[in-house]
Amino acid sequence: MKKLLSNIIIITLLFFVLDYSVFFIYKYKYNLSNGQSYIENLTKEIATDNADKKYMERVKYVFRKPVNEDKDAKSSVLTGCSNIYGWGLNEKENISGMLSKYIQNPIYNISYPGWGLNNILYLVKSGIFFELVNKEPEIIIYSWGDFHVQRGTITLSPIEMNEFFYKLNNGNIERKTPPFFISRFAILALLREKYVNYMLNNNEQYAKRQTELNKAEFIEFKHILQAKYPNAKFIILLMYNRPFYEKEYFNNFAKELEDEGYKIINIPKDIGVNIDEPQYKQDDGHPNAKYWEDVMPELARKIVEI
Repeated sequence: MKKLLSNIIIITLLFFVLDYSVFFIYKYKYNLSNGQSYIENLTKEIATDNADKKYMERVKYVFRKPVNEDKDAKSSVLTGCSNIYGWGLNEKENISGMLSKYIQNPIYNISYPGWGLNNILYLVKSGIFFELVNKEPEIIIYSWGDFHVQRGTITLSPIEMNEFFYKLNNGNIERKTPPFFISRFAILALLREKYVNYMLNNNEQYAKRQTELNKAEFIEFKHILQAKYPNAKFIILLMYNRPFYEKEYFNNFAKELEDEGYKIINIPKDIGVNIDEPQYKQDDGHPNAKYWEDVMPELARKIVEI
């Protein structure tokens, strides 16, 4: 009995050592990548209302600074993940800075590395979005990719414990809190990430279900914002040319969102700039300054014309 108890204690200690090793490896990696701070409030708090409030109150101060906010005009709002944030780029090199060369109205960049539509929807549902955007939006853009299907299901990495997930229940979006043991332990979150990635790539029914969730999130996102900004126009930006976009259920997804009033701009097809070309990528795969420089003349024209 003593030996069994001793073994249990040793295994438990080893588990915690491994768990915290994973946590701090990821923390080190994301804090130093590209010389930027990935997230200031790395935390292992369980997703609760109090944790949500503390998390979002801190994180809203690390968005990119607005451009042309002093202009007396309606604004353009850019939302999405690290691609829109401008991972590895300065304020002049990212999409906000490049777009400001072509339009003079205020530009808000409400994006963050590792985020998906679920995070942006939370900003809208919680009211934080309206605190950040001081000028009425004329255009609201969300940059979407097939990897955002994954991000609506799991955390990007084991360090990102405080996430805002949703689920579909009889057609309605409801908040979903990850199980305690997954939310609390980095090693279990990492294993879950591998499982979900496998399911998305190998189980079409699973991928369809998660795509349906993304569609519902897009519809609610637009519904809430349009109630406050009835004249705003909504754009979904596709930056990649992936086999996923050729699937029938993605085509249905895109068509239904267009029927809901979204305009979809597919950069590789509509503008002819492919982020997968080496000249447009940083070493870690994020778009570089040349990508936005080459995309922007035609993208800005399309935005203005919508």
